[in-house]
Amino acid sequence: MTKKERLHVITNAETFLTELKNILRGTYTDDQYLIEAVVNRLQMSTTTHYEVSKWRANDHRDHEFTFKQNEDQTYTYLTTR
Repeated sequence: MTKKERLHVITNAETFLTELKNILRGTYTDDQYLIEAVVNRLQMSTTTHYEVSKWRANDHRDHEFTFKQNEDQTYTYLTTR
């Protein structure tokens, strides 16, 4: 894996994507696009939280995903609330 590829990695992406897709309104088939969008948002905001607003959620509630940033600049999904 190149350094550039590591910049858009969530180490436990399958678990995270399952949770995210259960919450998001609509259908998403491009998993890599979703991962890149989330990681870009995390990097731009310098936080380890990714929020899905009630307007994007199928249950009309706000959701917050918590991540841990690893030493190699990848992220690990921890929990949703």
